[in-house]
Amino acid sequence: MKREGALTFVLFFFLLVILIFFYMYKKNPTISNYDYSMATIRQQMREEGLTEEEIEKSTWIPANLPIYNHYQGKDGGYVAIYSHIEQGASYPVGKDIYVVGLLRVKGKFKKGEFYPVGYAPDAKEGMMHDAELKKIALQYLPEKWKAEDIWFGGDTSGFDEWATQFK
Repeated sequence: MKREGALTFVLFFFLLVILIFFYMYKKNPTISNYDYSMATIRQQMREEGLTEEEIEKSTWIPANLPIYNHYQGKDGGYVAIYSHIEQGASYPVGKDIYVVGLLRVKGKFKKGEFYPVGYAPDAKEGMMHDAELKKIALQYLPEKWKAEDIWFGGDTSGFDEWATQFK
């Protein structure tokens, strides 16, 4: 009888933890993830001409990557938010280019890249500086970020593939 009571308590406690996590996630849908591809980023930085010292200086700590789940539908994906401003960004992806976060919007993947609704692979440049995407992103980003500070890219298929395991 005591064993059943202990099992009931453990199940109740586990359920309570799950409910608290769900409540906190719904309250703030921004989640942080450690950048799981730091080796890839370091290699890209080497290819762009950064020295080992510059790479170590910019990548020695784990990166917190803000993820803004603006769109909740199944037909969505993530665009990366980029900036030339290092202060407040998550991590570098090249010389003077930093990832600020990821923004989930409605759209689909084409040829390995994500494109928001209204954009196709041949319209990539238009998406990079889209005023509507900037308006959405600025709803989530800290006040220090301005529209002229950011741009977007759909090269997030690795993250989307990783994130699908949690859906």
